[in-house]
Amino acid sequence: MRSRSRLHAALLVAAICGAAPAAVATTIDVLTWIPGSTVKVEQLIGDHDWVDTTRTVRSRTVTEADVLGNGLGYSFESGDSLIMLFGDTIGASSQYVPRWADSLNDFRWAAREPLASSRTSDRDSLLLLSFYRDPVADTTITLAPVYPDGTPVPMGADDIPNSGIDLGNQIDLVCSIGTTIVNGVADHSQDSSIVVRFDPTQRTFTAGRTISRAGQNGHFVFTAPVELPMQFASSSTDSEVVIFGLGEYRQSDVYLSMIRKHRFESGVKADSTPATRYFTGLVNGQPAWGDTESLAVPIVFDNPLQSIGVGVQQNPWPNDSPTSGNLSAVWSPALNLWLMMFDGGRQPGSTRKQTEGFYFTYASAPWGPWMPPQLVLNSTRDSLEGVIIHHYDHNTGVESGPAGPTIGSQTINDPDTTSGGTFAPEMIGRLARIAGDTLTIDYTVSTWNPYTVVRMRSAFLIHWNATLGADAPRPVATLRLDAGPNPFRAGATVAFTLPAAGAVDLDVLDVAGRRVRRLAHGPFAAGRHEARWDAGSDAGGLAPAGLYFLRLRAPGGAVTRRIARVE
Repeated sequence: MRSRSRLHAALLVAAICGAAPAAVATTIDVLTWIPGSTVKVEQLIGDHDWVDTTRTVRSRTVTEADVLGNGLGYSFESGDSLIMLFGDTIGASSQYVPRWADSLNDFRWAAREPLASSRTSDRDSLLLLSFYRDPVADTTITLAPVYPDGTPVPMGADDIPNSGIDLGNQIDLVCSIGTTIVNGVADHSQDSSIVVRFDPTQRTFTAGRTISRAGQNGHFVFTAPVELPMQFASSSTDSEVVIFGLGEYRQSDVYLSMIRKHRFESGVKADSTPATRYFTGLVNGQPAWGDTESLAVPIVFDNPLQSIGVGVQQNPWPNDSPTSGNLSAVWSPALNLWLMMFDGGRQPGSTRKQTEGFYFTYASAPWGPWMPPQLVLNSTRDSLEGVIIHHYDHNTGVESGPAGPTIGSQTINDPDTTSGGTFAPEMIGRLARIAGDTLTIDYTVSTWNPYTVVRMRSAFLIHWNATLGADAPRPVATLRLDAGPNPFRAGATVAFTLPAAGAVDLDVLDVAGRRVRRLAHGPFAAGRHEARWDAGSDAGGLAPAGLYFLRLRAPGGAVTRRIARVE
């Protein structure tokens, strides 16, 4: 079904990319989200569907695995099975009985991470999950990584296995750890990611190297590792793994790194030097790599759209702080495209509900250039509130939609007065389908109230072999501002990148918007620059501990970033 004219496709690409059709450079199958196509397929966790309580969840996870509610649902292939990772699980304890659970055991899970597998491959079938069990105790196994010296890895609230990969002779999970809870609010500023080897036969978890640290301005605290097809590999004999990454939770764009397959677990070469290479940009259309994480540049921004399709024009998006929190990526051999989903768009102000949600983008190579992201799931636009997730109006006291268990205290997080939300779009690659000119992708979505995981589906119109101009699509030259460490005590390095030369003002502001310190002023060349804030103020002395804002005004607009000083 490839009869659509190349002219039509070129015009479509031009409209998406904001550029006029240009000279032929390459072809790519252009994917355009079909409005209204995003639908719920099934609920995966629980015994009964929260929306239709007469409908039984196929896997009956309460009865079969003591799992009443959880989040995430990241999946990856392992042999003929799909391994799915879940986090912060509610067990079928007395805290939720008799209201929420039909069966009862003595578990009181507050932060446990079970793993399941599934052999379901037919996208028209409901997923059947089999949670890993201890055959002796007949209980569901939860992630309990231990370092080689016997030290256990703390796995508290928000410490989760966020991705995994089967490398043939080993299964490695990537876990995000280090979250602290202060007055009920999660602090992710000191999170880090570690590699954990999973032995499915022995049901053991062995912790290994640290991949990235948010407190050191790391970009791979949340990850999506994919074994690179040999057509992209730099060696014909040794496979590689690309790692799509995010830094601090909901404060990051998307980054890329690469490592030899056999070095993934150790992270080092034979001479003990770091084995990971970090994407630093495209040079004449080819990827460039650096040896240190600080050199990495984003491959996908949150989010340079000219329009998000809900009547809110962003030309370009305001340069506020990036807000991506979870991501997934898969390679589609049928399309010869890399597909990516991430959540983000948490723009400040009254339009946040229109911009927040799940974004989809794609590219012909993992390093891009990636097409401008499309908003494929928005709770308001796609009628999730009051239908799939609970909605509570604090002004009127009116509630609608299913109220289910919420994690934690049922007093603080009262299911009847706590509005729901969505997070963590995790694509299930094996369930994608191409029919004629339509691509459908399935992905898991975590919901806050009711606290569960559902399977969603979105459809895209395929414009086959669209001819792209020589200058489209390309990453947008964007004003960038970053700082680290964040939080800091004695001093922080502030890095900024200019798309063009011009006059710059870089200031530190307090929460009231008053200038505390001027870090840079005057003409600067295009490119990357650094300044140093030693915690001092223009008035003399040290700025007190607290929250501040970095504001960069330069050609291309203005950017602000939060930064915190601690004692």
